[in-house]
Amino acid sequence: MSFAGRKILFIGIGFYDYEASIADRIEKRGGIVTSCTDRPALLRKRPWGGILSRITFLRRFFQKKHEEHIVNLAKTGNYDQILFIKAVDCSFGFIKSLREVSPKSELILYEWDSLKRFPSVLERLPIFDRVLSFDRKDALDYPGVEFRPLFFRNVDNVKKEKTDFDLVFIGLLHSSRLSGVRKIQQKAASEGLSMYVYMTTNLITWIKLWLKGQSKDVHVKQLDYKNVISINNRSSIVLDLPHPDQMGLTMRSIESIGLDKKIITTGRDIINYDFYNPKNVCVIDIDDPCISSEFLSSFYDDLDDKTKSNYSLDKWLSDVLR
Repeated sequence: MSFAGRKILFIGIGFYDYEASIADRIEKRGGIVTSCTDRPALLRKRPWGGILSRITFLRRFFQKKHEEHIVNLAKTGNYDQILFIKAVDCSFGFIKSLREVSPKSELILYEWDSLKRFPSVLERLPIFDRVLSFDRKDALDYPGVEFRPLFFRNVDNVKKEKTDFDLVFIGLLHSSRLSGVRKIQQKAASEGLSMYVYMTTNLITWIKLWLKGQSKDVHVKQLDYKNVISINNRSSIVLDLPHPDQMGLTMRSIESIGLDKKIITTGRDIINYDFYNPKNVCVIDIDDPCISSEFLSSFYDDLDDKTKSNYSLDKWLSDVLR
């Protein structure tokens, strides 16, 4: 599908460089993209962005100016589509203003967090012309929400590298994830497996963990995407520990499909996906992680091209932007 001549205002969340990849791919397919984030860059930069965000009047001031700028873009841009990712960190009034100043634009929301975690989004759904979610349960529970899993980027140019690790986990530190990772690390050590771990958190949480002697493998600085892909590519198995309030499959698990990597996950809904294969996917209970030696030692069972392509960025764009 070509997006030739289609004008799109894209409002992302500033997560790694996923939005840049989405915008770049739309443009390569002929679209014209104006990219923004839902919050100003100043409030997203670590560590000072987190500190500024705690000062209410400053956060509101910078957020208001940022939203006014985007509304002005929408007024003059004559966009065919306005694509939102999440729409949780911006104001309700901002989304309504976008609808009012661009009545002919198709307003699309893509959720890659579960609505259970961010219920404030529910009142915003009627403003959008289309709403899609990565969470199968949300699509079942809320009429009008379409189910569309996440994507992996084009990894055809990612060379197969020497395997340096048996198991890898790279991700944000949240909820019970730290204790879960520690249990898997103990399990890996008892099985004689090598494991790479890189968890990211804010400065204040890191200091608290450091004072308790629990900061091993926890960092303030995020790895860039190329490093994440390279490390995952050098591992046999990717560990996936989604948020306990989330049913939708993480970007981590979908990217594992693109890299042809086995997955160990606590995300039980993975068994309902067309790529599920017990040779490639091991579903565990984090309180008692049981991983068979057969799964650990076996090779990846290749997916057929059609199934794999369903989770590509190109297919995601075709489904979301139609």
